[in-house]
Amino acid sequence: MHNGGRPVWVVFCSNTDIGWLKFFKKGFRHCFLIINDGSNWITYDPMSSFTEIAVQKTPINFNLPKWF
Repeated sequence: MHNGGRPVWVVFCSNTDIGWLKFFKKGFRHCFLIINDGSNWITYDPMSSFTEIAVQKTPINFNLPKWF
C-alpha cells in the first residue's frame, strides 16, 4: 500500500485488557499506526477481534505522535 510519501508513526503501548499480552515487556503489549494525510490524523488500530480505522477529531497542527 502506498500512502503518497506521508509519514507513518508506529505507537507502542503497555495498556492491555488481554491477559496473555501481559507476558510481553511493558511498552510492547500493543501497537498501532497513526498517519497524517495532510488534512487529518488517521489511526489504524488492529485489535484481537477487529481493526479500528478512525479519523481523529484534532486540529491538523496538533502533534498527535508527541501526545501518544
